[in-house]
Amino acid sequence: MSRLTPQRRTLLKLAVVAAMCLAAGLLSSNPVVATVSGLPLVLFLPGAATVSAIDPHYLQLHGAQRVLWSVGASIGLIIAGGLLLNLTGGLTRIHWMILVTTVIVIGILIAWIRSEASSEQDGVPGSLPSRAHAAITLRQGLLISAAIATVFVAIGISVRTDASANREHFLQAWILPYPQSDKWSTTVHVGLTNYEGVSERLVVSESVGTPSSSSQQKITLGVGRSWRLTISRKPGEPVTVTVGLASQPKQAILSVNLARPTSI
Repeated sequence: MSRLTPQRRTLLKLAVVAAMCLAAGLLSSNPVVATVSGLPLVLFLPGAATVSAIDPHYLQLHGAQRVLWSVGASIGLIIAGGLLLNLTGGLTRIHWMILVTTVIVIGILIAWIRSEASSEQDGVPGSLPSRAHAAITLRQGLLISAAIATVFVAIGISVRTDASANREHFLQAWILPYPQSDKWSTTVHVGLTNYEGVSERLVVSESVGTPSSSSQQKITLGVGRSWRLTISRKPGEPVTVTVGLASQPKQAILSVNLARPTSI
């Protein structure tokens, strides 16, 4: 029967903390709880599991140096994993959780297996390390602080970009008689607003009465900008307006019409 060494006790604690953070991140809808539980998953736990797998007996890294390498390894793994998920089109919260969980589980399992061959020369978690391994230099501290700041900036940009990408993009068009209370009016107002998120070059075709009487014009519509047109017609005459991209003018992407009103 394998003995529960100090190294394995540390691994068990690491697994419990990881499970709690993952559960809180998946089950809670509170953004504050999700953020707090996600920080260890980004900045420490994956790297700690990886460092434990590489040096399960605390022979190379101790104390503050071990924490430093754990944080650095976590940042590197998260960035590399995020790039991989992005390339495969799976950069979602669930896929990210699966990636982090896989890294932590594999690291802990390898460290658990390797720690079975421990000897009296193994370092003990919590013991006093040598000064060569314990001290963090000012340069190392600045580098790790810069790396952590970079991660927070990247997370902020990612959240903002994701919100922008998930926002609906569309063109809005309308056509109304003027005044609206007079459906037999001889004046029609047409409007078009660009919610596509980018400036668009468009072709607008207006048809009054029959399709053969259509006219066409090209417009450039900036982001969030509106375009309006006033059309004259005979009393109650139907009006149709179609919109297409300037690059594909024959393919209508939007169409609105004002039908001839029924007689009273």
